[in-house]
Amino acid sequence: MTLEIIIISLTIVFAVYFLFRPTSKKEKDRFEDKDNWRGGF
Repeated sequence: MTLEIIIISLTIVFAVYFLFRPTSKKEKDRFEDKDNWRGGF
């Protein structure tokens, strides 16, 4: 296994974890806040 494959695999795992992990109530409220730039996505 090359170092490149390991790095790509770790990146995918972290991306999936951050996208699909259960968000807490605080994060959900912050995400839906219209004043926050993240709410535009």
